[in-house]
Amino acid sequence: MIAFIDDHRGAYGVGPICRELPIASSTYHAHAARFVRPLPRQRVRCVPSMFDRWGVKVSCPT
Repeated sequence: MIAFIDDHRGAYGVGPICRELPIASSTYHAHAARFVRPLPRQRVRCVPSMFDRWGVKVSCPT
């Protein structure tokens, strides 16, 4: 159920999804706070380009 909410919260929001499912939004948020998920690889690759704008050279491991 948590994975479903994670997959669809961008489109619908956590509150509306939780109202339709048998889970309280506070339960979802408590669970999410316990488990930090790693960033997708695409988002990690974007970080060096931010530093390039500031003139700082950063290399990402492949």
